[in-house]
Amino acid sequence: MGKRILWLDNDRVFLRPVIEVMRLEGFDVIQVYSLSEAMEELDNTGMLILDVMMPVREDESHILNVDETQGGQATGLCFYRKYKVRLEELKVQVVVCTIRESIELRKEFEEAGLPPERFIFKSEIADIECFLANSVFDQCRPESAPPKEDPIAAVLRRRLKSNGSRQERRS
Repeated sequence: MGKRILWLDNDRVFLRPVIEVMRLEGFDVIQVYSLSEAMEELDNTGMLILDVMMPVREDESHILNVDETQGGQATGLCFYRKYKVRLEELKVQVVVCTIRESIELRKEFEEAGLPPERFIFKSEIADIECFLANSVFDQCRPESAPPKEDPIAAVLRRRLKSNGSRQERRS
């Protein structure tokens, strides 16, 4: 197993199949639904995938001030800004994954210090093979996992193999 991935997102339905596929591929990934759950799990994490729009519960005001989050529209950005130093000390790589396809939002994260390649739109998850091949996951990739093969190359290889078998049977 590679390093553990902690996915902080309050969307329970959308991510369920994505996380299942990641687990089948050998990734050690868990989803947490609140800031307080994330804070409890940070010490044992190699990567934090962070959503942007999330509610802040009343009992989480010690983690983030609700007023700062623009009504939950910028919770991920506020969390990243406030805990960036702690995340760096823990050597937790942060990846932002959001449904908000906004260039301005991406720029705000870049200004806060997030490398642009670690900002992913949720629409990019639709191509799960491409999503998992993203180099941001390299540090968490299972050690025993074979390198990802291009799906087109795999189909061509299978066809060539089956054509070769047919040729052998004919001779």
